[in-house]
Amino acid sequence: MARRRRSSGTTRVVVARAPAAKAPIIRVSAPSSRHLRRRVRHHARSAGRAISSEKHTMVALAAAAAYGFVEKQGYQIPSIGPIGPAGTVGLAAWLYGRMAKNNTAQHLATGLLAIAVNRWVATGTIAGEGTAAFYDE
Repeated sequence: MARRRRSSGTTRVVVARAPAAKAPIIRVSAPSSRHLRRRVRHHARSAGRAISSEKHTMVALAAAAAYGFVEKQGYQIPSIGPIGPAGTVGLAAWLYGRMAKNNTAQHLATGLLAIAVNRWVATGTIAGEGTAAFYDE
């Protein structure tokens, strides 16, 4: 039998390392997209309901603004005696709204009659020309 050869020189040491551990997975709890969409739709419906419930206020404000614009332009608005132009148009809109069951006309009347009452309280007259005066005596 032949003799085994021995290595001449240095021997090499191989170091086997354990594989590096993976980074831990951190799960963030977040709502699923289905729940998120449902929540968004719910809030959108709520906002829509809030806006539509104030429709009467918006129409009354628009009527008051339109009346102020017409008055500023200097157009002659017809009036019935002592109630003045704002009261006349407001009364006509109220009657039309009651007879035709038109809510928009009734909301217009609210804005215009509010202007008439404001003039009556502020000046003591509704028409503004002294035709019908209400004074505290």
